[in-house]
Formats: sequence, C-alpha cells, structure tokens
Amino acid sequence: NGIMGLYDTAGEVLAYGKPMDLSKLGEALRHDIAFVSEDRRGVGLLLGESIERNITFSAMQIKDEFLTKIGPMKILNKSAADTHAKDMIKLLDIRCTGPAQTAGSLSGGNQQKVCLARALTMAPKILIVSEPTRGIDIGAKKLVLEYLTKINRELGTTIIMISSELVELRSLCDRIAIVSEGKVFSIMTPDAPDAAYGLAMAGVPPFSGFQSKLMLVQASLSCGYPELSILAVIVSIATFVVFVKTFYGMFLRPKPKGLEVPDNEVPKSAVFAMVVLLALIIMLGLC
Repeated sequence: NGIMGLYDTAGEVLAYGKPMDLSKLGEALRHDIAFVSEDRRGVGLLLGESIERNITFSAMQIKDEFLTKIGPMKILNKSAADTHAKDMIKLLDIRCTGPAQTAGSLSGGNQQKVCLARALTMAPKILIVSEPTRGIDIGAKKLVLEYLTKINRELGTTIIMISSELVELRSLCDRIAIVSEGKVFSIMTPDAPDAAYGLAMAGVPPFSGFQSKLMLVQASLSCGYPELSILAVIVSIATFVVFVKTFYGMFLRPKPKGLEVPDNEVPKSAVFAMVVLLALIIMLGLC
C-alpha cells in the first residue's frame, strides 16, 4: 500500500536502480509496478462502475490505452475496451452477465478476479499480489495460480506474492521471506523443513549443531510422526522404572550389616542413577 502511494510511508524504494517518489499517487504504475490489494472493496474496485471500466481504468489513466485522440481531446475507444474486457472475463473465468455488469454486484471471488484483470491489463514488469486467492473457489484458485506462474515464466514478470497460505507460496515461489514484527526475519527456500518455517514464523532465530537437530526431532515428534512419539513414551516409561528401581536400591532397601561405603567414594549406582535421570528428562522433553 505504501509503495502504491495509498498510505503515507517512510523509507526508500528503488525501481530498476531509480528512486521512486512515494508521495505521488500512481508513481508505481508509471514504473510498471502493479498491485492487487486484498481489500478489494475498499481500494481494489470502483464498485459502482462496470466490469469493463474497472479492468481498463488504470491503463486509461496511466498509459492512455483504450483512448482515441481527436485533436486536444481524448475519447474512449469503446470497441477496444469492450473487446479487452471480454477477453479478460474469459481468461480468468469471471462469472458475470457481461462487461456492463457493475463490479459491486459480483461475488467476492469474482471481484478478486476483476482486480487481477485490471493489474494484468497494465502489463507490469513487477506485479505485487496480496492474498490473490482469498474467497475464490478451488477451481478458480487453480486457474489464477497457473496464470500467475505462466506470466512469470513466459513474460518474465516478477511476482511478489503476499499470502497467509504457506502451501501456495511453497508451490509457486522461488524464495519465501518471513516477516516478523515489521521486518524481514528470514529468507528461505520452498524445500526448507516444516520445522524451520515454524520457527521462523514464531520469530525464533535458527539454531545450529545439536540444538537444531534437537528442535527438528521435537517438531517431528509433535507433527507427523506419531510412531516416534509412541516409541519415546515407551522408552520414557522404561527409563522411569529403571530410575525408581535404582533409587530404591540406593536409599530405601535395608543394607546388610557390616556393609559401609567410604565417605569419599561415590557408589557406581549413584552415578548410574544420575545418568538415568538425565535421560528421563531429555526423553520427557522430546515428548
């Protein structure tokens, strides 16, 4: 929203090595950056206007497309706008009565498709999409994601996708940035372990060495490997039994007369009991 000039923002944004004036509305569009907002009713659509006008509006304002010049005046090329709107309706499977239907009368999913159609009409070099599949049925979701992949692969459009759907991000993106407390916390690959994503989204810094392995084992026990959890419980119970038996033998069982242990000598059973206790604590922690 800040990059598109919709809200006041701070910082610096470089587009192709040149700084952008974030205080000017439409500056991003003039730098071939398009945006599909998740707030489609608030900032994404002209609800009282037709689907055709919503799809072509930005291109008319920024690039003078769908306009015919007559001297100093510009008039709408109705035929070109209508043809393009119909093409986008067919391409994105927008369920409507036609280009003349108002955007406000569409379902939420079809409104989202109109927002995407308007952004694609700009033929941007960089496309920022926020929650592009929210409120869309499964079939339409697949269509939208496939088309985003297509324009990235075939047209070279850079796509920045903001989404709470981690599965979608991992299936489409080359790199995934985890944002925590307003800052980029980590940049990860799609094939990174689930546990690593969980830690990053919780704002926990990555571990190394033994700590990392321990955290991964703990995560695997808690999500997706029930047989390991059962085994850990069984081992924990057996360990507890051994500890109780050792403790009873050291302190509770009556000792034979005449059997004494020097004060400066630690019984081997005591050392064994401490090792067993430590193992018990570790296993219970993993469970």
